[in-house]
Amino acid sequence: MKKWIAVLMVASMVMCPLLARAGILSGSTIIEEWSFTGDSQVGVNGNTFPGDTQWLDIPGNDTLTIASANDQYTTKDLTITPGTDEIYISWTIDDWALTNYTAGTSVFFGLKGGDTIGVELSIDSPTNSWAAIRAGNAKVVKARLAKTSAEGTGPYIITARMDFDAGEVQLFVSNDGAWDNWSGVQWAAPDTIAADYTVSFDFSTVLDGSSQFTKTRMAYAGGVDGEHVTVDNVSIETPADLVAPEGVYIDDSASLNANNVAMTNTFANLTVTNGDYVVVEAAVNNTTWDVDEITFGGSASLGSVVYDSLVGSGPKCSLWYAPVTSTGTVDVTLTMTDADGTIAYGSVQSYVVRSSSGSLDILAQPSVGSVTNVLTDIVYTNVYDFGTSSTGLLIEAASTYMTSITSGNPDYTVDYPNAKRLVGHADFSGVSSVTNIWTGVLPAKQAVVLGIAFAASAPTTPTSQYEDFLADGTDVGSATGLQDHGDSDGLDNLTEYAFGGDAGDPAEQGNVPVESQVSEGGTNYIQYVYFERGDAAARGLVSILKVGTDLVFTDWTNGVEFIEFVGSGAGPEGYTAVTNRISTDDDDKRFLRLQIEFTP
Repeated sequence: MKKWIAVLMVASMVMCPLLARAGILSGSTIIEEWSFTGDSQVGVNGNTFPGDTQWLDIPGNDTLTIASANDQYTTKDLTITPGTDEIYISWTIDDWALTNYTAGTSVFFGLKGGDTIGVELSIDSPTNSWAAIRAGNAKVVKARLAKTSAEGTGPYIITARMDFDAGEVQLFVSNDGAWDNWSGVQWAAPDTIAADYTVSFDFSTVLDGSSQFTKTRMAYAGGVDGEHVTVDNVSIETPADLVAPEGVYIDDSASLNANNVAMTNTFANLTVTNGDYVVVEAAVNNTTWDVDEITFGGSASLGSVVYDSLVGSGPKCSLWYAPVTSTGTVDVTLTMTDADGTIAYGSVQSYVVRSSSGSLDILAQPSVGSVTNVLTDIVYTNVYDFGTSSTGLLIEAASTYMTSITSGNPDYTVDYPNAKRLVGHADFSGVSSVTNIWTGVLPAKQAVVLGIAFAASAPTTPTSQYEDFLADGTDVGSATGLQDHGDSDGLDNLTEYAFGGDAGDPAEQGNVPVESQVSEGGTNYIQYVYFERGDAAARGLVSILKVGTDLVFTDWTNGVEFIEFVGSGAGPEGYTAVTNRISTDDDDKRFLRLQIEFTP
């Protein structure tokens, strides 16, 4: 009688780590840039600008002072053919004093084709200072740098992004070159510009007949004696590859000023990717605001939205946040109605928080703020205690009935600078806690502060996932090695990890293989089903079924001439069932072994 013996064996191996090759992303291409270093007015690519103009170059200060002595345009021939590329036009403004309170006072730098387009600093009555993208005679997008003051200091980097392929322009204002930094800037009302400060634009109105720009152009208009604007960098560039920031950063942002009127306003359309967090903070003067005031839509998927709030006797801070689980867009809508009494004054800011590691951890839960209610000027200390050294991003809202409230944190960036209702953020690095000190002035009625802190998740590696498996199970003591037996059940730790068992509990071996006898077409088989994790590759796991002829001295092979792959399909949650079979209708004894390999 023919007899075939099948013996199930499970073996595991540790493979050597693989080496990863890192790529390098190149930076932007400079079309031309003037830094005025050493009093030179020659650009990095050799173009002299402004050349023989009357602009005031004060020796030794490495800046260019644009004064009212010349109320004229100054041009430089520099042909640019944009095609479908993006072009960035920017200048860095050190300071300005524009005391002529007329709407026509402005300083401009940009490109000239059939008409002009570029970045502008201007004032209007009563002396608000604005940054803008100007195309022809129209301000396309604008942001207020200073309120009730015609003088100010920077540096402010004002940048126009021109996307010729998409047919849109976008305004950036920062004080450190980071596009997520909107320090001290109040954006124009959402009913006049798009929520993300991007607007559609027909470039045919500014390009010449050959679809080119033929000159760069500076202009000072409407000036009076004693006025000036000082700049220390002027540039035109096109990004070859946009390099994402390192660490935790704000990738997209939009704000809304609620002016005590009923509204339904979709004020943000945020671009997100899996692993981001969407955060909305609000500082309002109405305690009836609740979770329903902010709703989310768009094409992306969000995890559960968490809401928290802190309430005083009048002011209130609210926080909404949710993880992003699929790439797309997120719309943010504010709704206030007369019927439910939620109309209020408020500052609302939405953010996309992103980590270069691809995932984020919440370091400090939002209910870390508290309420003060004193009748004197206050110094209010708000502490976020992480417990371990961390690097990340803090987002915070502050609301008050006082005359004003300000942050004493020099790294704190206020995104919506209403003196009574603020939303802002700060970076931190290598610290176990962050202290933010707020001060308020009489009449001191109350202050409410509420915030949340994020850090990059530790990179997920095969080794870290194995360590998490051990930590989540029954204690195995010192038997933590991959080939250790933490519970003496015949399966080593790596095998239990692959099967989803518990390395410290002999009763929990996980999804062990299953064998059975089947017949088909007159042939008898041993059918063998093993279960493989759906994310096995990310975990560094590979399962290989092998055949041998002897259990003592055997040469295990992949046995492709003996093993027939039947198919794979859904298994237990998180697993794929892989089915193979081997014929028993021969004289030979054969043995099966499932070999599990691990690459850390």
